[in-house]
Amino acid sequence: MSSSSNHPTAKSGARTLAIETTPTHCIAVSCTRGAGRITIAAVVDSALAADGPNAGTAFDALQAHDLANASALVALSRDGALLGSVELPTDDEADLRSMARMAISRDYSPEGVESVGDFQLAARIDANAVVLVAAVTRSVLESCCARAGIPVQRASVRTLGTIALIRSSDSFRRGVTLAVDVTRDGVDFTLARDGVLLHSRSAGISSESLDIRAHAVIAEGRRLIVALRGAAEPLAFDRVIVCADRALSAKLTPELSRIASCAATRLESHPSVDVSNPACREAFLTSCWPLAGLLIEDESALTRDGSAIDLLHPTALIDVAARRRQRILIIAGVFVVASLAGWTLGTRSWRDLETRRDDLKDKARTALPELRSSKRDELRLKHIDAYSTLTPSWLSHLDTLRRFAPDPHVVVLDGMTAQLVSTDVEYTNEGKFVTRPELRFVIDGEAKDRGVADALRDTLVKEKGYTLGSTGADARGGRRLPAPFAYTLRTADLAPRDTATTEVKP
Repeated sequence: MSSSSNHPTAKSGARTLAIETTPTHCIAVSCTRGAGRITIAAVVDSALAADGPNAGTAFDALQAHDLANASALVALSRDGALLGSVELPTDDEADLRSMARMAISRDYSPEGVESVGDFQLAARIDANAVVLVAAVTRSVLESCCARAGIPVQRASVRTLGTIALIRSSDSFRRGVTLAVDVTRDGVDFTLARDGVLLHSRSAGISSESLDIRAHAVIAEGRRLIVALRGAAEPLAFDRVIVCADRALSAKLTPELSRIASCAATRLESHPSVDVSNPACREAFLTSCWPLAGLLIEDESALTRDGSAIDLLHPTALIDVAARRRQRILIIAGVFVVASLAGWTLGTRSWRDLETRRDDLKDKARTALPELRSSKRDELRLKHIDAYSTLTPSWLSHLDTLRRFAPDPHVVVLDGMTAQLVSTDVEYTNEGKFVTRPELRFVIDGEAKDRGVADALRDTLVKEKGYTLGSTGADARGGRRLPAPFAYTLRTADLAPRDTATTEVKP
């Protein structure tokens, strides 16, 4: 391989210059990019420098057009490369790359000669993949890169540019297309069906008169078409496109159309290429279409994933074990980082908690006397609130007891006293203050006889809410009536219960 200055391994943006060289001549196409198309800016068609510091390179010709500093790709001639399509029974990306590399090593590498190869995914059919493979000897690749005279970032084959033109055109991609690319000293035939390469071959032709060149191209074309029609699965051509100068195309298209039994036309336009620049249009149409095709697909070559062939940077194999190792290392790394982060955060959190604990202990120690004082005040207030509920409804009780008195002619009440004898306030296990009040009423009076007094007592005994007791033994001889009495009533109700009044019958 040539020096790193001629073809660095690092890739940048899509290239804008395509170069093809022979030992004595070079052609180059410069373009600008925009809106998914390329616009042809300049065409170089010149002999290589014969002497001087840049002898045998295209540097002087490129420098004359201010193209020596452009990002460039090199197109190798078809006769120095091996091309073909291979169907691989896999849809796995890692297996695809491995099987394509094996196919290149087995079928497209000359024995005893160091070669380089790459592949391009052309189509997927069910669980199979069709790849386009290309291989050249390392000496051919190095000499082509050296003749460019400027740093080269990608190397491919001219025929692959023709395939890219067919694949990027809706009209060319459908059906069977035969492309005839006439170069300075040869002709390339490229046959594609639905954008996938079926056959490719090149042949040398004389560079003498126009008629001789036309006769040689037609003869090679007839030989190819007859061979294809005689195959086990004969092909029906849909179109023939010719890349050549105008005079030669005029002689080729009628004959090729007759031989292939389809329309044959000169390629003068393409939906992805703008060739409106009159200064270089005819020179471009004559010999530069495949170079434009390589520039069209160059954006796909920026990623080394089999989207385009790059002989300088072949698609790398996928190390399946590396994926597993990477996953294990990633998981281990995440675990270590998480552990360290957890330990760090945990230690910091523990220290923060200890600091907060000490701070809260100091605050609690400082606030404890105030808390206790506040708690005492709260208990006092609740005690007072509970005690303040001890407000007997004296008048209601007296009115209720008065209703038990019968006719004043049979019972005379001498007096009635009332007293709140128990004002206990208790603190329960539930944290509440409760009162246990007790009201005592003493009723003194005289009855018409002892039966009436007993009837009054029985009525009071039956009254709910009151407990009756006598103050002593029954006596005789009242001041007004003969049977004096004295009863003591006790209750825990601050207000009398609703009861029906029962009168004592004489």
